[in-house]
Amino acid sequence: MAKHATLAPSSASRWVACPGSVPLIEALPEGQQDRPSVDSDWGTACHEGLQTCLDDGVQPSSLLGQSVEVKHEGHPAYVHTFTQEDVSNIEHAYRYCIRRMQEYGAGALVFIEERMEAGLNFRGKVFDPEEMAVVETVTPFDNCWGTADIAMVGNGYAEIVDYKNGTWHVDEQDNMQMLLYLLGLLKRLDPATHHVQRARLTIVQPRSRRLVDPGVEIVRTWEFGIDDTLADWAVKFGDAAREAAKPDAKRNPGESQCKFCPARAVCPDLAQSNIQVLTQQAPESDTFDLRTAPGPELDPGLVDALARPVDALTPEQMARVLEAEPLIRSWLRAVTDHALGLMKKGEKVPGFKLVRGRRDRSWNADDETMLKKFGNWNRIGDNGKAAGKLKKDSYLTASVISPAQAEKVIKPQVTPKTWENIEKMVQWSDGKPTIAAATDHRAEMVVHSSEDAFKAADEAAAEAPATPSFLQ
Repeated sequence: MAKHATLAPSSASRWVACPGSVPLIEALPEGQQDRPSVDSDWGTACHEGLQTCLDDGVQPSSLLGQSVEVKHEGHPAYVHTFTQEDVSNIEHAYRYCIRRMQEYGAGALVFIEERMEAGLNFRGKVFDPEEMAVVETVTPFDNCWGTADIAMVGNGYAEIVDYKNGTWHVDEQDNMQMLLYLLGLLKRLDPATHHVQRARLTIVQPRSRRLVDPGVEIVRTWEFGIDDTLADWAVKFGDAAREAAKPDAKRNPGESQCKFCPARAVCPDLAQSNIQVLTQQAPESDTFDLRTAPGPELDPGLVDALARPVDALTPEQMARVLEAEPLIRSWLRAVTDHALGLMKKGEKVPGFKLVRGRRDRSWNADDETMLKKFGNWNRIGDNGKAAGKLKKDSYLTASVISPAQAEKVIKPQVTPKTWENIEKMVQWSDGKPTIAAATDHRAEMVVHSSEDAFKAADEAAAEAPATPSFLQ
Protein backbone atom coordinates (compact mmCIF):
# COMPACT_ATOMS: atom_id res chain seq x y z
CA MET A 1 0.00 0.00 0.00
CA ALA A 2 1.19 3.53 -0.75
CA LYS A 3 2.74 5.69 1.95
CA HIS A 4 0.32 8.09 3.57
CA ALA A 5 0.59 11.78 2.87
CA THR A 6 2.33 13.91 5.46
CA LEU A 7 -0.92 15.85 5.84
CA ALA A 8 -3.34 12.97 5.49
CA PRO A 9 -7.03 13.95 5.54
CA SER A 10 -7.72 10.93 7.76
CA SER A 11 -5.53 12.49 10.49
CA ALA A 12 -6.60 16.10 9.94
CA SER A 13 -8.19 16.32 13.38
CA ARG A 14 -4.68 15.74 14.77
CA TRP A 15 -2.51 17.98 12.61
CA VAL A 16 -5.00 20.86 12.52
CA ALA A 17 -5.18 20.88 16.33
CA CYS A 18 -1.45 20.13 16.76
CA PRO A 19 0.67 21.12 13.71
CA GLY A 20 3.84 20.24 15.62
CA SER A 21 2.88 16.57 15.60
CA VAL A 22 3.78 16.42 11.88
CA PRO A 23 7.58 17.02 12.13
CA LEU A 24 7.66 14.93 15.32
CA ILE A 25 6.11 11.93 13.53
CA GLU A 26 8.33 12.42 10.49
CA ALA A 27 11.37 12.09 12.76
CA LEU A 28 10.25 8.72 14.15
CA PRO A 29 12.25 5.62 13.16
CA GLU A 30 10.99 3.58 10.23
CA GLY A 31 8.14 1.30 11.23
CA GLN A 32 6.80 3.44 14.07
CA GLN A 33 4.94 5.95 11.94
CA ASP A 34 2.18 3.78 10.54
CA ARG A 35 1.63 0.37 12.04
CA PRO A 36 -1.09 -1.80 10.49
CA SER A 37 -3.72 -3.32 12.76
CA VAL A 38 -6.21 -6.14 12.23
CA ASP A 39 -9.13 -3.71 12.63
CA SER A 40 -7.76 -1.26 10.06
CA ASP A 41 -7.01 -4.10 7.63
CA TRP A 42 -10.54 -5.43 8.12
CA GLY A 43 -11.87 -1.99 7.26
CA THR A 44 -9.65 -1.81 4.19
CA ALA A 45 -10.94 -5.20 3.00
CA CYS A 46 -14.56 -4.03 3.37
CA HIS A 47 -13.76 -0.87 1.43
CA GLU A 48 -12.35 -2.99 -1.38
CA GLY A 49 -15.50 -5.08 -1.32
CA LEU A 50 -17.68 -1.97 -1.65
CA GLN A 51 -15.54 -0.73 -4.52
CA THR A 52 -15.91 -4.06 -6.32
CA CYS A 53 -19.70 -3.90 -6.04
CA LEU A 54 -19.93 -0.32 -7.34
CA ASP A 55 -17.33 -0.74 -10.09
CA ASP A 56 -18.60 -4.06 -11.39
CA GLY A 57 -22.30 -3.50 -10.76
CA VAL A 58 -22.71 -6.59 -8.59
CA GLN A 59 -24.69 -7.06 -5.40
CA PRO A 60 -22.85 -7.21 -2.06
CA SER A 61 -24.25 -10.71 -1.55
CA SER A 62 -21.81 -11.89 -4.25
CA LEU A 63 -18.93 -11.15 -1.85
CA LEU A 64 -19.97 -13.84 0.65
CA GLY A 65 -17.18 -16.38 1.09
CA GLN A 66 -14.75 -14.51 -1.17
CA SER A 67 -11.32 -13.52 0.12
CA VAL A 68 -9.21 -10.41 -0.36
CA GLU A 69 -5.60 -9.63 0.54
CA VAL A 70 -4.52 -6.41 2.23
CA LYS A 71 -0.79 -5.88 1.75
CA HIS A 72 1.68 -3.70 3.62
CA GLU A 73 5.31 -3.27 2.69
CA GLY A 74 7.44 -5.10 5.24
CA HIS A 75 4.47 -6.85 6.83
CA PRO A 76 2.68 -10.14 6.10
CA ALA A 77 -0.45 -9.80 3.98
CA TYR A 78 -3.76 -9.80 5.82
CA VAL A 79 -6.28 -12.19 4.24
CA HIS A 80 -9.94 -11.51 4.92
CA THR A 81 -12.88 -13.70 3.93
CA PHE A 82 -16.19 -11.84 3.69
CA THR A 83 -18.81 -12.98 6.19
CA GLN A 84 -22.54 -12.38 6.23
CA GLU A 85 -21.94 -9.53 8.68
CA ASP A 86 -19.56 -7.88 6.20
CA VAL A 87 -22.08 -8.27 3.40
CA SER A 88 -24.89 -6.73 5.47
CA ASN A 89 -22.69 -3.79 6.49
CA ILE A 90 -21.49 -3.10 2.95
CA GLU A 91 -25.09 -3.23 1.69
CA HIS A 92 -25.92 -0.07 3.67
CA ALA A 93 -23.25 1.92 1.84
CA TYR A 94 -24.00 0.28 -1.52
CA ARG A 95 -27.74 1.02 -1.40
CA TYR A 96 -27.19 4.60 -0.31
CA CYS A 97 -24.71 5.30 -3.13
CA ILE A 98 -26.96 3.73 -5.77
CA ARG A 99 -29.91 5.82 -4.56
CA ARG A 100 -27.88 9.02 -4.69
CA MET A 101 -26.52 8.21 -8.16
CA GLN A 102 -30.05 7.76 -9.41
CA GLU A 103 -31.08 11.03 -7.78
CA TYR A 104 -28.19 12.95 -9.39
CA GLY A 105 -29.17 11.45 -12.74
CA ALA A 106 -27.48 11.03 -16.11
CA GLY A 107 -24.27 13.01 -16.48
CA ALA A 108 -23.45 12.87 -12.79
CA LEU A 109 -19.79 12.35 -11.94
CA VAL A 110 -18.87 9.44 -9.68
CA PHE A 111 -15.40 8.80 -8.25
CA ILE A 112 -14.82 5.54 -6.39
CA GLU A 113 -11.69 5.09 -4.25
CA GLU A 114 -9.86 7.87 -6.08
CA ARG A 115 -7.05 10.06 -4.80
CA MET A 116 -8.02 13.63 -3.95
CA GLU A 117 -5.37 16.35 -3.82
CA ALA A 118 -6.94 18.21 -0.98
CA GLY A 119 -5.20 21.51 -0.52
CA LEU A 120 -3.82 23.05 -3.69
CA ASN A 121 -4.53 26.74 -4.12
CA PHE A 122 -8.11 26.83 -3.03
CA ARG A 123 -9.56 30.27 -3.65
CA GLY A 124 -12.36 31.43 -1.43
CA LYS A 125 -13.86 34.64 -0.15
CA VAL A 126 -13.59 35.36 3.56
CA PHE A 127 -14.29 38.38 5.73
CA ASP A 128 -11.22 40.44 6.68
CA PRO A 129 -11.99 42.34 9.93
CA GLU A 130 -9.07 44.76 9.42
CA GLU A 131 -10.19 45.82 5.98
CA MET A 132 -13.86 45.45 6.93
CA ALA A 133 -14.50 43.77 3.63
CA VAL A 134 -14.89 40.39 1.97
CA VAL A 135 -11.61 39.56 0.23
CA GLU A 136 -10.28 36.68 -1.84
CA THR A 137 -7.69 34.51 -0.20
CA VAL A 138 -5.35 31.79 -1.48
CA THR A 139 -4.29 29.01 0.84
CA PRO A 140 -1.67 26.90 -0.96
CA PHE A 141 -0.28 23.76 0.65
CA ASP A 142 0.77 20.40 -0.68
CA ASN A 143 1.36 16.85 0.48
CA CYS A 144 -2.26 16.73 1.57
CA TRP A 145 -3.98 13.95 -0.27
CA GLY A 146 -6.03 10.89 0.46
CA THR A 147 -8.39 8.39 -1.08
CA ALA A 148 -12.06 9.24 -0.87
CA ASP A 149 -14.42 6.27 -0.67
CA ILE A 150 -17.08 7.75 -2.96
CA ALA A 151 -17.42 11.24 -4.40
CA MET A 152 -20.40 12.34 -6.50
CA VAL A 153 -21.32 15.51 -8.38
CA GLY A 154 -24.72 16.30 -9.89
CA ASN A 155 -27.75 18.62 -9.73
CA GLY A 156 -25.67 21.39 -8.13
CA TYR A 157 -24.41 19.10 -5.35
CA ALA A 158 -20.97 17.73 -4.50
CA GLU A 159 -21.07 14.81 -2.08
CA ILE A 160 -18.45 12.82 -0.20
CA VAL A 161 -19.49 9.43 1.20
CA ASP A 162 -17.26 7.81 3.81
CA TYR A 163 -17.86 4.20 4.86
CA LYS A 164 -16.72 3.55 8.43
CA ASN A 165 -16.31 -0.07 9.52
CA GLY A 166 -15.49 0.71 13.15
CA THR A 167 -17.75 1.27 16.14
CA TRP A 168 -16.26 4.55 17.38
CA HIS A 169 -18.90 7.17 16.53
CA VAL A 170 -17.82 9.53 13.74
CA ASP A 171 -19.57 12.89 13.35
CA GLU A 172 -20.53 14.00 9.88
CA GLN A 173 -20.75 17.72 10.70
CA ASP A 174 -17.47 19.62 10.36
CA ASN A 175 -15.77 16.33 9.49
CA MET A 176 -12.30 17.53 8.52
CA GLN A 177 -11.36 14.39 6.60
CA MET A 178 -14.34 14.71 4.28
CA LEU A 179 -13.99 18.51 4.01
CA LEU A 180 -10.47 18.01 2.66
CA TYR A 181 -11.75 15.41 0.20
CA LEU A 182 -14.40 17.92 -0.83
CA LEU A 183 -11.75 20.57 -1.49
CA GLY A 184 -9.88 18.10 -3.67
CA LEU A 185 -13.05 17.15 -5.51
CA LEU A 186 -13.96 20.77 -6.30
CA LYS A 187 -10.50 21.40 -7.73
CA ARG A 188 -11.09 18.68 -10.31
CA LEU A 189 -14.27 20.25 -11.61
CA ASP A 190 -14.71 22.70 -14.46
CA PRO A 191 -16.82 25.56 -13.03
CA ALA A 192 -18.26 26.19 -16.48
CA THR A 193 -19.68 22.67 -16.57
CA HIS A 194 -20.50 21.93 -12.95
CA HIS A 195 -22.20 24.67 -10.96
CA VAL A 196 -21.83 23.31 -7.44
CA GLN A 197 -23.79 25.32 -4.90
CA ARG A 198 -24.24 22.88 -2.03
CA ALA A 199 -22.30 20.05 -0.48
CA ARG A 200 -23.16 16.85 1.39
CA LEU A 201 -20.89 14.95 3.74
CA THR A 202 -22.25 11.48 4.48
CA ILE A 203 -21.09 8.91 7.02
CA VAL A 204 -22.23 5.29 6.63
CA GLN A 205 -21.41 3.42 9.84
CA PRO A 206 -23.42 0.20 10.32
CA ARG A 207 -21.59 -1.13 13.37
CA SER A 208 -22.00 2.13 15.31
CA ARG A 209 -25.68 1.40 15.90
CA ARG A 210 -25.48 -2.32 16.35
CA LEU A 211 -22.63 -2.39 18.84
CA VAL A 212 -22.63 1.02 20.50
CA ASP A 213 -25.89 2.92 20.33
CA PRO A 214 -29.07 1.35 18.90
CA GLY A 215 -30.60 4.81 18.56
CA VAL A 216 -27.99 6.31 16.24
CA GLU A 217 -28.66 6.45 12.50
CA ILE A 218 -26.48 4.25 10.30
CA VAL A 219 -26.45 6.84 7.49
CA ARG A 220 -25.86 10.45 8.59
CA THR A 221 -25.61 13.41 6.20
CA TRP A 222 -24.58 17.03 6.79
CA GLU A 223 -25.65 19.42 4.05
CA PHE A 224 -24.42 23.00 3.70
CA GLY A 225 -23.84 25.84 1.23
CA ILE A 226 -20.37 25.95 -0.32
CA ASP A 227 -19.89 29.70 0.09
CA ASP A 228 -21.06 29.61 3.68
CA THR A 229 -18.59 27.12 5.03
CA LEU A 230 -15.82 25.89 2.79
CA ALA A 231 -13.71 29.03 2.41
CA ASP A 232 -13.26 29.41 6.16
CA TRP A 233 -12.25 25.78 6.47
CA ALA A 234 -9.74 26.13 3.62
CA VAL A 235 -8.07 29.00 5.43
CA LYS A 236 -7.95 26.98 8.66
CA PHE A 237 -6.38 24.02 6.85
CA GLY A 238 -3.88 26.26 5.11
CA ASP A 239 -2.80 27.94 8.34
CA ALA A 240 -2.27 24.56 10.04
CA ALA A 241 -0.37 23.19 7.01
CA ARG A 242 2.02 26.15 6.88
CA GLU A 243 2.69 25.83 10.61
CA ALA A 244 3.28 22.08 10.28
CA ALA A 245 5.97 22.74 7.66
CA LYS A 246 8.15 24.50 10.25
CA PRO A 247 10.78 22.38 12.06
CA ASP A 248 9.73 24.00 15.35
CA ALA A 249 6.00 23.86 14.62
CA LYS A 250 3.79 24.54 17.61
CA ARG A 251 2.63 21.48 19.52
CA ASN A 252 -0.68 21.54 21.34
CA PRO A 253 -1.34 18.44 23.48
CA GLY A 254 -4.95 17.44 24.01
CA GLU A 255 -7.06 14.36 24.50
CA SER A 256 -8.35 13.97 20.94
CA GLN A 257 -5.16 14.86 19.03
CA CYS A 258 -2.89 12.82 21.32
CA LYS A 259 -5.05 9.70 21.54
CA PHE A 260 -3.85 8.05 18.32
CA CYS A 261 -0.73 10.12 17.65
CA PRO A 262 2.24 7.85 16.79
CA ALA A 263 4.62 10.32 18.47
CA ARG A 264 2.85 10.63 21.81
CA ALA A 265 5.49 8.54 23.59
CA VAL A 266 8.29 10.91 22.55
CA CYS A 267 6.42 14.23 22.73
CA PRO A 268 8.02 16.54 25.30
CA ASP A 269 5.02 18.87 25.29
CA LEU A 270 2.64 16.06 26.22
CA ALA A 271 4.85 15.11 29.17
CA GLN A 272 5.14 18.75 30.24
CA SER A 273 1.41 19.33 29.89
CA ASN A 274 0.69 16.53 32.34
CA ILE A 275 2.81 18.32 34.92
CA GLN A 276 1.11 21.60 34.15
CA VAL A 277 -2.30 20.00 34.39
CA LEU A 278 -1.52 19.39 38.05
CA THR A 279 0.56 22.47 38.78
CA GLN A 280 -0.30 25.05 36.12
CA GLN A 281 3.42 25.78 36.10
CA ALA A 282 6.33 23.39 36.45
CA PRO A 283 8.07 23.79 39.86
CA GLU A 284 11.74 24.79 39.97
CA SER A 285 12.56 22.47 42.87
CA ASP A 286 13.56 18.86 42.23
CA THR A 287 11.47 17.75 45.19
CA PHE A 288 7.87 18.76 44.93
CA ASP A 289 4.82 17.99 47.04
CA LEU A 290 1.52 19.07 45.54
CA ARG A 291 -0.06 19.46 48.96
CA THR A 292 2.64 21.65 50.51
CA ALA A 293 4.04 23.59 47.53
CA PRO A 294 3.50 27.39 47.33
CA GLY A 295 0.07 28.30 46.14
CA PRO A 296 0.68 30.62 43.14
CA GLU A 297 2.28 27.88 41.05
CA LEU A 298 -0.54 25.38 41.59
CA ASP A 299 -3.97 24.69 40.30
CA PRO A 300 -5.95 25.28 43.48
CA GLY A 301 -8.79 23.06 42.32
CA LEU A 302 -6.60 19.98 41.98
CA VAL A 303 -4.56 20.65 45.12
CA ASP A 304 -7.72 20.89 47.19
CA ALA A 305 -9.07 17.77 45.54
CA LEU A 306 -5.95 15.77 46.46
CA ALA A 307 -6.32 16.71 50.10
CA ARG A 308 -10.00 15.71 50.35
CA PRO A 309 -11.88 12.41 50.48
CA VAL A 310 -13.62 11.70 47.18
CA ASP A 311 -17.08 12.12 48.69
CA ALA A 312 -16.10 15.58 49.99
CA LEU A 313 -15.22 16.98 46.56
CA THR A 314 -17.29 19.84 45.20
CA PRO A 315 -18.75 19.55 41.68
CA GLU A 316 -16.19 22.15 40.54
CA GLN A 317 -13.29 20.11 41.93
CA MET A 318 -14.64 16.94 40.33
CA ALA A 319 -14.88 18.78 37.01
CA ARG A 320 -11.22 19.80 37.25
CA VAL A 321 -10.11 16.22 37.97
CA LEU A 322 -12.27 14.81 35.17
CA GLU A 323 -10.79 17.32 32.73
CA ALA A 324 -7.28 16.24 33.67
CA GLU A 325 -7.85 12.48 33.65
CA PRO A 326 -8.04 11.69 29.88
CA LEU A 327 -4.80 13.47 29.02
CA ILE A 328 -2.88 11.94 31.91
CA ARG A 329 -4.29 8.50 31.13
CA SER A 330 -3.24 8.91 27.48
CA TRP A 331 0.28 9.81 28.56
CA LEU A 332 0.49 6.85 30.96
CA ARG A 333 -0.70 4.50 28.21
CA ALA A 334 1.94 5.94 25.88
CA VAL A 335 4.66 5.36 28.51
CA THR A 336 3.48 1.76 28.97
CA ASP A 337 3.46 1.08 25.23
CA HIS A 338 6.91 2.62 24.79
CA ALA A 339 8.37 0.68 27.73
CA LEU A 340 6.87 -2.57 26.38
CA GLY A 341 8.50 -1.93 23.00
CA LEU A 342 11.90 -1.35 24.60
CA MET A 343 11.66 -4.40 26.85
CA LYS A 344 10.71 -6.60 23.89
CA LYS A 345 14.04 -5.52 22.38
CA GLY A 346 15.90 -6.62 25.51
CA GLU A 347 16.26 -3.28 27.26
CA LYS A 348 15.75 -3.14 31.03
CA VAL A 349 13.37 -0.90 32.95
CA PRO A 350 14.37 -0.78 36.65
CA GLY A 351 11.83 -2.44 38.91
CA PHE A 352 9.88 -4.12 36.09
CA LYS A 353 10.17 -7.24 33.96
CA LEU A 354 8.56 -8.76 30.87
CA VAL A 355 6.31 -11.74 31.66
CA ARG A 356 3.74 -13.81 29.83
CA GLY A 357 0.18 -12.71 30.37
CA ARG A 358 -2.79 -14.87 31.22
CA ARG A 359 -3.11 -17.94 29.01
CA ASP A 360 -6.53 -18.72 27.55
CA ARG A 361 -7.71 -22.27 26.90
CA SER A 362 -9.69 -23.56 23.94
CA TRP A 363 -10.44 -26.93 22.33
CA ASN A 364 -8.24 -27.93 19.43
CA ALA A 365 -11.23 -29.47 17.60
CA ASP A 366 -14.63 -28.20 16.50
CA ASP A 367 -17.78 -28.67 18.65
CA GLU A 368 -19.07 -31.60 16.64
CA THR A 369 -15.84 -33.50 17.14
CA MET A 370 -15.73 -32.61 20.81
CA LEU A 371 -19.34 -33.78 21.32
CA LYS A 372 -18.47 -37.15 19.75
CA LYS A 373 -15.40 -37.49 21.95
CA PHE A 374 -17.30 -36.57 25.11
CA GLY A 375 -19.99 -39.10 24.11
CA ASN A 376 -17.41 -41.87 23.79
CA TRP A 377 -15.56 -41.16 27.02
CA ASN A 378 -16.47 -43.02 30.22
CA ARG A 379 -16.81 -41.54 33.67
CA ILE A 380 -15.06 -43.16 36.62
CA GLY A 381 -16.97 -44.29 39.70
CA ASP A 382 -15.86 -44.23 43.32
CA ASN A 383 -14.37 -47.68 42.89
CA GLY A 384 -12.08 -46.45 40.16
CA LYS A 385 -13.87 -48.42 37.45
CA ALA A 386 -15.85 -47.23 34.45
CA ALA A 387 -19.33 -46.16 35.50
CA GLY A 388 -20.93 -45.60 32.09
CA LYS A 389 -20.82 -42.86 29.54
CA LEU A 390 -20.51 -39.19 30.49
CA LYS A 391 -23.89 -37.58 31.06
CA LYS A 392 -24.79 -35.08 28.34
CA ASP A 393 -25.62 -32.36 30.82
CA SER A 394 -22.01 -32.45 31.97
CA TYR A 395 -20.69 -31.17 28.65
CA LEU A 396 -23.74 -29.88 26.78
CA THR A 397 -25.52 -26.75 28.00
CA ALA A 398 -29.22 -26.24 27.44
CA SER A 399 -29.23 -22.44 27.51
CA VAL A 400 -30.21 -20.43 24.42
CA ILE A 401 -27.28 -18.82 22.69
CA SER A 402 -26.88 -15.04 22.97
CA PRO A 403 -27.88 -12.58 20.20
CA ALA A 404 -24.19 -11.99 19.49
CA GLN A 405 -23.60 -15.75 19.11
CA ALA A 406 -26.73 -16.06 16.97
CA GLU A 407 -25.46 -13.37 14.63
CA LYS A 408 -22.30 -15.38 14.06
CA VAL A 409 -23.87 -18.85 13.90
CA ILE A 410 -27.45 -18.52 12.64
CA LYS A 411 -27.38 -15.41 10.43
CA PRO A 412 -25.21 -17.02 7.69
CA GLN A 413 -27.65 -19.98 7.53
CA VAL A 414 -30.96 -18.14 7.04
CA THR A 415 -32.51 -15.69 4.58
CA PRO A 416 -32.30 -11.93 5.25
CA LYS A 417 -36.06 -11.89 5.94
CA THR A 418 -35.76 -14.66 8.51
CA TRP A 419 -32.89 -12.84 10.18
CA GLU A 420 -34.99 -9.66 10.34
CA ASN A 421 -37.66 -11.64 12.22
CA ILE A 422 -35.02 -13.03 14.58
CA GLU A 423 -33.70 -9.52 15.24
CA LYS A 424 -37.19 -8.45 16.30
CA MET A 425 -36.83 -10.74 19.29
CA VAL A 426 -33.72 -8.88 20.45
CA GLN A 427 -34.18 -6.33 23.21
CA TRP A 428 -31.63 -3.67 24.08
CA SER A 429 -30.93 -2.84 27.68
CA ASP A 430 -30.34 0.72 28.73
CA GLY A 431 -26.67 1.50 28.73
CA LYS A 432 -25.09 1.98 32.14
CA PRO A 433 -24.71 5.66 33.09
CA THR A 434 -21.22 6.90 32.30
CA ILE A 435 -19.47 10.26 32.35
CA ALA A 436 -18.64 11.91 29.04
CA ALA A 437 -17.56 15.35 27.87
CA ALA A 438 -20.30 17.87 27.27
CA THR A 439 -19.40 17.80 23.55
CA ASP A 440 -20.13 14.06 23.27
CA HIS A 441 -22.70 13.23 20.56
CA ARG A 442 -24.88 11.16 22.88
CA ALA A 443 -27.97 12.74 24.42
CA GLU A 444 -27.72 13.78 28.04
CA MET A 445 -29.60 11.61 30.51
CA VAL A 446 -32.44 13.27 32.37
CA VAL A 447 -32.06 12.41 36.04
CA HIS A 448 -34.71 13.30 38.60
CA SER A 449 -33.86 13.73 42.24
CA SER A 450 -35.85 12.03 45.03
CA GLU A 451 -37.33 15.43 45.87
CA ASP A 452 -38.62 15.71 42.31
CA ALA A 453 -40.17 12.26 42.59
CA PHE A 454 -41.98 13.13 45.85
CA LYS A 455 -43.11 16.45 44.38
CA ALA A 456 -44.51 14.73 41.29
CA ALA A 457 -46.36 12.24 43.49
CA ASP A 458 -47.87 15.05 45.59
CA GLU A 459 -48.96 16.93 42.47
CA ALA A 460 -50.59 13.79 41.05
CA ALA A 461 -52.43 13.20 44.31
CA ALA A 462 -53.65 16.78 44.38
CA GLU A 463 -54.99 16.55 40.83
CA ALA A 464 -56.78 13.21 41.46
CA PRO A 465 -60.55 13.39 41.90
CA ALA A 466 -61.86 13.24 45.45
CA THR A 467 -62.87 9.80 46.72
CA PRO A 468 -66.70 9.47 46.83
CA SER A 469 -68.08 9.41 50.37
CA PHE A 470 -69.68 6.00 49.97
CA LEU A 471 -66.21 4.51 49.28
CA GLN A 472 -64.56 6.09 52.30
